[in-house]
Amino acid sequence: MNKTISEMVNLLFRDVVQNEETKAMHDELMLNCQEHFQDLVDSGMSEENAAAAVKESLNGMQDVIDQYPKREKTEADEISAEQRDSAADAEETDDTVRTYSAEGICRIRVDAGSHDVKVTSTEGDRIEIRCEMPEEIRAERQGDTLAVETVRVTDEMKNAGEEAVEQGQRVMDMTLNELLGKVRTIMDKTVHMVMDRVNNGSFFSDELIEIRVPEKLISVLEINASSGDVEAAPHGIPEITLRTASGDVELVCSVKDELDKLFASSASGDIRISSAFARKCEASAISGDVDVEGDFGELLCKSVSGDVDFDGTAVDVQGKSVSGDVNLQLQQAPSGTVSAESTSGDVSVTLPDDCAPAAVSISTTIGEIDCDVEDAGEIAPLKLRARTVSGDIRIQKG
Repeated sequence: MNKTISEMVNLLFRDVVQNEETKAMHDELMLNCQEHFQDLVDSGMSEENAAAAVKESLNGMQDVIDQYPKREKTEADEISAEQRDSAADAEETDDTVRTYSAEGICRIRVDAGSHDVKVTSTEGDRIEIRCEMPEEIRAERQGDTLAVETVRVTDEMKNAGEEAVEQGQRVMDMTLNELLGKVRTIMDKTVHMVMDRVNNGSFFSDELIEIRVPEKLISVLEINASSGDVEAAPHGIPEITLRTASGDVELVCSVKDELDKLFASSASGDIRISSAFARKCEASAISGDVDVEGDFGELLCKSVSGDVDFDGTAVDVQGKSVSGDVNLQLQQAPSGTVSAESTSGDVSVTLPDDCAPAAVSISTTIGEIDCDVEDAGEIAPLKLRARTVSGDIRIQKG
């Protein structure tokens, strides 16, 4: 009989009056939990993860047991409770931080469910993972990948952010009438998806998973969350993917780090990227704002019902929104493509005073146009495009 499982079950019944009915319920629950635990261990699961899975299965059982009469607490009960709390604090202090060798690890993948995730850098060659409720997460090495996930994470939850962003991408190609109906449908579906999972107990409380990654030892970082915020400030990781379905994404980079690929997405949250230096970057939201700052080769920023703002340099930059404003401020634009598009929002592009001659293409159906940049024809090194259906367009220098 596993001691941890016994303590779990005993804890549920500690305040209930002991009679034939409650004792029978206690014994039956104890037997079922012990058998469930052993089945999980026999199937190859570690004892730690098996115990966490059994604990998860007991969710809601306390509400059933609370319907029975409570016994009066004695002085011994109070002392015992204090001892239990003290022991729990000591265990948490010891177990909330786990460390793993980075040797042979190229990728870190986190499937965080509703937990918030914060990633920072550390010196040395150890990966550190901290969570105030360590029984809710597990980490294991899978080839050259360290996979971290919450115990209840499912494939549907892992892909929630990516699926929502794919919906947003399809919206970008629709006609105006289709857009106006579809935006509300997507938003309703996203909200219902999150609320259904909350009501069904598919989400944990919003605990924080903190991960410290050795500088320049990891090649790929991938974070997937369902209803948690994602915050990252790592150094020396060339490929970064940050996704969440109903949370914010914030990435703070170092200008000394050059990224090969950067992808950030949220269905119903804001995205903020600062001080990034990346060859290729995509930032996508459905019902949130996208705010990007840095130096890029190729950059795509898009939102369905939020504003898009960019400040920095890029060889090719696209800003898109359906029902939001698009504001692109280029610190340098010698050549390449600058494209700003919205359906029902204003469009603004600011170019440096010494920018290269541009081939200008501008149009709005309902709105005003104010452009300080002359059209130099199709052979110009800089291609400038600005479009909106019902909004104003302003193109200026300085």
